[in-house]
Amino acid sequence: MSAVLFQAMTSPGAWVEVGPIGATQAGAYLLTIANGDTAADVVEVALMSAAGTPAAVNLIESGAPIPVNGVLSRWPLALDVGFAIYVKSTSAYCSVTLNGRQGA
Repeated sequence: MSAVLFQAMTSPGAWVEVGPIGATQAGAYLLTIANGDTAADVVEVALMSAAGTPAAVNLIESGAPIPVNGVLSRWPLALDVGFAIYVKSTSAYCSVTLNGRQGA
């Protein structure tokens, strides 16, 4: 087991991959999305096995509100080999962190 940390910054209206979660990176993760912008925001979070536009069936969080200077956290997120987390914000720039332990 080893510790991992992935970071990304959202751009309003665009899906951003947090990772990637590669062949040896299955494990349990903490997802944290922080809104340091001057406006409240709504985010969507998806789990996907390949790059592209996430479909509704891939959503693990939809329409989650994050107030100004607020944080959305999800624990544990169990990710299998080859999967990645994608995040989209509606109006603000949010900082996204995915950290945890991965299997060997």
